[in-house]
Amino acid sequence: MSKNTQSVILNLNQNYANSKAHNYFQPVSQQLEINKNAEVALYGASIKRQPIFIDKDKSNNTFNFDIDPAVFPDNRQINLASTTATHVLDDTRLPKAAIDEFGQGFEIRSGAFSIQEFGETLVNNVNYNITDLVNGQALLANKDDSALTVDSLNIVKQFPYGYTFENDKPDDFYLGFQGMPYQGSGTDPKISQLGELNNSQSGVSDNTEAAGSTGALELLYDEEQNQNTNGCRRITANVAIATTDYQAFSEIHFAPLFPLFRQQKDLDSVSTAGQNESYFEFNIDTDPAATDQQTDFIVGFTNTFLQSGWADTSVPATTTLFPDVVNIPQSFLGVKVEQTIASSVITKCSAEIYLANKITNYQEYLRHMTRLSEVWQDGCSRVAKIDLNIGLSDVGKMGFRFYAVDNQYNYFKGQETQQQGGSNPTGINGDNRVYPRVYGFQFYVRPEPGSRDIVYDSKQDNIYIPSYYIEDGFCYNAARSQRNALERCNLGFQPYLFVNKLAAGDGINCPRGNYIAQHDNSQNEVVYRYGCNYFKYESNNRDLLNVLGLPKEKSVQREIANAPSATKYSTGLEKRFDINAYPEFKKLAGNTKLYTDNIQYNIEVNLPIRCYNTIEPKANASATVPGQKRTILYKTEPVVEGEVQGIDQYYLENNIVPNTLKFLTLNNSAKLNINELNIQIRRNKTNELATELEDASVELLIKSE
Repeated sequence: MSKNTQSVILNLNQNYANSKAHNYFQPVSQQLEINKNAEVALYGASIKRQPIFIDKDKSNNTFNFDIDPAVFPDNRQINLASTTATHVLDDTRLPKAAIDEFGQGFEIRSGAFSIQEFGETLVNNVNYNITDLVNGQALLANKDDSALTVDSLNIVKQFPYGYTFENDKPDDFYLGFQGMPYQGSGTDPKISQLGELNNSQSGVSDNTEAAGSTGALELLYDEEQNQNTNGCRRITANVAIATTDYQAFSEIHFAPLFPLFRQQKDLDSVSTAGQNESYFEFNIDTDPAATDQQTDFIVGFTNTFLQSGWADTSVPATTTLFPDVVNIPQSFLGVKVEQTIASSVITKCSAEIYLANKITNYQEYLRHMTRLSEVWQDGCSRVAKIDLNIGLSDVGKMGFRFYAVDNQYNYFKGQETQQQGGSNPTGINGDNRVYPRVYGFQFYVRPEPGSRDIVYDSKQDNIYIPSYYIEDGFCYNAARSQRNALERCNLGFQPYLFVNKLAAGDGINCPRGNYIAQHDNSQNEVVYRYGCNYFKYESNNRDLLNVLGLPKEKSVQREIANAPSATKYSTGLEKRFDINAYPEFKKLAGNTKLYTDNIQYNIEVNLPIRCYNTIEPKANASATVPGQKRTILYKTEPVVEGEVQGIDQYYLENNIVPNTLKFLTLNNSAKLNINELNIQIRRNKTNELATELEDASVELLIKSE
């Protein structure tokens, strides 16, 4: 017997009472007649919603996630710190290796988002947590949660990274962290000090090491008076200085440089402000009208722990600089600046970059008070000499930039030292990183406005510095003094000025850098800026994990092939982001893509059809998978598939045209007279009404006798 075919088109009527895009009634003025032995199929449909939907995972209609930053001190520093007086690090003074405020996580209202709304929502929530809940809180000791101080000042913490969303250029999407400048620690207004001109400071310490030479060798440290952070304007000779072995000196900043960043090249135009370089730079202050003059000074990097090992705190310990075989102060690396003017003619003007000869050959020193100074056993060597024939008065700014790179070649060492315990081989001595880092450095000058000329880059000579020399600076004020058992010092790279010859009033000005700690003069407290190895997201929300392209964390087994024994170990299935890689390596730093939430929908209609649908069980439920019979006519594919970050539309409309009509029988032995039709659209995996939909329509084909 042939069958009649009817087409029924049902469009959402926004004006009809109680109708929603996911649940709407279609009252009919004339009864819809369906003859016996009918079959129904979806001929077409359309649903409209925003590109991203994150379902709730709590009863308060929020979705939840944590950001877990792996901060310093790292496992190596913690494991090698102790109460033993002959060990370098005092374990009672190490900063806490966690930022507790991040443990609160984030509860964000669930729902549908445009790409812009999703990015801005995460930015606002994460940055509020950083600026108002983390920054300015007391810095606690890792050992016992006691509040840390320095020089009788409270130390407060700062997470010097900001969550960033960029979607202003095609194929240049970014969602993740970048470095941020120092932020004021006061409650009002807690605004980052963007582009502060002078931020080097002196005079804050828990030791009696001299901040500079005195008497005839005195260098005048001129500091601002009216800033939140009173920075150094200049360091100049109080009177003409003529000494040997660079015995006139001044500490430039009281804390070490902030390392970790990967940036190696000058920044292109950016849409979001930040600070993503590990750098120190200065201007040269000299008299352009000088007719007869000798200038000879060094800007180099050492630290107060090493200074506590000088025989006299006011006289720098020296080493030999090759190939000229001259005595210079012990410093990891630096620049030796010289200029000779005779009868108004510049006869010599140069900048000589040097490096300690043993600095690339790392020896663990944290359990040996004098071992760090062995880095100068073979002196220092010149690695580059730059002719500055334009004269020091026209050189402008010069400085150093340090950049982190991975040493993947030595990753096996981390595996080797960890595999015996069967745990995750995350690095040498168990420090929490994927690969051991090393550091290259650049020396640059700015001879004219707008330019920065990199005149030396250590990677060209394949010279890299082991990370620990620089990153141990995060153990701020936790190193024991070699001179006084009660005093505490710094590790890492602190900038110092050492002078042999300098005219009165000459020196350096506007020394500035990215530092681990700053003195907030307005609050009279010291701000410790946490370094972070990496961060990861933690969430059980399937939709959020799908959108961010993340796995659900679990333990997996790995092994090292061809190793002699004990090759198997467990590691976490997770995705770590290098928080320090923006903007040069965005793909390492955060999300450069967003993905579909993969939500599929069931279209239901109030006709006597039956379909069995299983749904996701609740947490801690029994092993029986829940399910029920429902009047499901069709299951859709996701509204969008693949990447979604390039979608500019606020709403997406998905037109559904089945490739094959799937007819379902109504099993009606008699005619049906229907006064209204009810359409419901539900999420396939949870059976919840799809409240995120903005519009919907369906077209049915009904065949009957």
